[in-house]
Amino acid sequence: MSYELMGNNTTVGGGINDLTSVGGNLTLDGTLNVAEIGAGSFLSAIAGDKWRLFNYTGSITDNGLDLGTMPTLSSGLNFQVDTATPNQVNLLIAAIPEPHAVSLLIAGLGLLMSRRVRAARRA
Repeated sequence: MSYELMGNNTTVGGGINDLTSVGGNLTLDGTLNVAEIGAGSFLSAIAGDKWRLFNYTGSITDNGLDLGTMPTLSSGLNFQVDTATPNQVNLLIAAIPEPHAVSLLIAGLGLLMSRRVRAARRA
């Protein structure tokens, strides 16, 4: 499926961004491709911005919606499909955790585990 979205305008439908309304159940499956309205418009997007792709009135079956061709975002951001809001499917901008933050978390967990092992051996 292909959508046209404007990166610097999150208006729901209204002739600006594509929106699909489903009167009933929705099954997500396949690949999402986004064509950018206005070259470079997604470079001004920030974490938390979202564009509504679907409204639906029934239930949702989420078989996964793969991201295909997508506009370029600023460094440290990525796209995610968000189904957390009832009766909506949104395309969300999320921050990518910085590698050093992940490394610190892993190192901290390793330290915690080694202390537990030492404490268990002493007991």
